[in-house]
Amino acid sequence: MKHGLRLSLSLILLAAILAISASAASFTVVLDKESYSYGDTVTVKVEGILPCDLATLKVVSPEREDVKVLLVSRSDLLEGVKIKIPSIPVDGWVAGTYRVDVVCGSERASATFELKARPPPPPKPRLPIVHVTVVEEESGRPIPKAVVVAYTVEGKVTDVKETNYEGKAALSVRKTTMTIVARAAGYYISERRVNVNGSSIDVTLKLKRIERIDVLEQRLDQVAMKVNTLSDRVEEAYGKVVLIDTKLIALTKQLQSLATKLNNMEEVMKDIECRVKALEEAVKSLIDKVFGG
Repeated sequence: MKHGLRLSLSLILLAAILAISASAASFTVVLDKESYSYGDTVTVKVEGILPCDLATLKVVSPEREDVKVLLVSRSDLLEGVKIKIPSIPVDGWVAGTYRVDVVCGSERASATFELKARPPPPPKPRLPIVHVTVVEEESGRPIPKAVVVAYTVEGKVTDVKETNYEGKAALSVRKTTMTIVARAAGYYISERRVNVNGSSIDVTLKLKRIERIDVLEQRLDQVAMKVNTLSDRVEEAYGKVVLIDTKLIALTKQLQSLATKLNNMEEVMKDIECRVKALEEAVKSLIDKVFGG
């Protein structure tokens, strides 16, 4: 029991000594400002005696993450190390209090700075609204799912909407002369030019039904059937073409392989001829030596 108590006291004393030695660094970290904004540059310097040639510089975020770790020289720290803060909150750079640590051997010194949050973007100016109602010319009934478009005099589209079940839609426009166009299936296109001066304006567009629309729909259905049939045939033909192309590629590779083998065989035959010729000459020379003497 006494031994355990002594061991605990020794560990506490050792920790206190280490803490005192760590806090008594021979240098201090100095920043050029106390707070920064996104896109600013932080200048980190040390004052005092830096006992090492190379030191580790860390920037620790409010979430206790290292957002920057550098190995810097004594001369750079004495002159000032530049650290660029991103212009937007990325890579862990969030608003809050940061700590800059400089570690040199067993010594450590720190400084803190505040990274200010980005101000919210200014609110976008509200555009005037044209409240459009699209109805049938003959009956006055609302036309749902009609497409209404707002054009400037230069022909630029400012907004496109589809009417609801009441035939209504709200278009964002500019304070100028606008052309409002409405179209729907089975109706002729209708348009109206309006001068937008205030914050909103009401416009009613009447669409006239196209006569004999049922006949046109039947003709359109017939054309669609023909297109679908043609599409099926084209797809079938395309599949055959792809199959032929695949076979052609395989045959081409096979032919290239045969050509390579043939070239190799020719080289082997030439080598055999040379070796046979050399053997014949050697035999002849041997015969001349044996019987010539």
